[in-house]
Amino acid sequence: MDEGWHFGDGIPIKKEIIKKAIKIDEKAFNCGYYETDAIPGIDGEIEVTIYYLDDYFEFIIEKNGEVTCVHEYKNNEIAYEENISFSKALKKIEKLKEELCSLSESSMQDIGRTEKNDIVKWPSEIPVEVGSQLYVENAFYKTKEQYVRI
Repeated sequence: MDEGWHFGDGIPIKKEIIKKAIKIDEKAFNCGYYETDAIPGIDGEIEVTIYYLDDYFEFIIEKNGEVTCVHEYKNNEIAYEENISFSKALKKIEKLKEELCSLSESSMQDIGRTEKNDIVKWPSEIPVEVGSQLYVENAFYKTKEQYVRI
């Protein structure tokens, strides 16, 4: 990208920043996140965004190589961290699934059975008759004849 690439504003993005953005996207893909975006910033940064259901993770690779991480859930910011190292940002992506699973588990604590005897047994609507049809010896079968045209 040339100087002024965004309507007269915008500086060129360094190759090492582009490579880091690609690594973040690859890490996200390898961790099971298939919906991502990469957006160039006018100050030489790249924002890589990961979407997962109602969660939105933003990794901004600044022109100095440090990363800003933002986590939003249903458009509400729940985490913000600036000036972290690139390697720490990659580790955060690996841990996202663990965090998301623990959040969903804590919100589902009260779902499910609470007592051992809280399941009601209902009779089947279709009566099962025990009879000769249950025995293999009485089942009707016919072997298929095999032949070859000559």
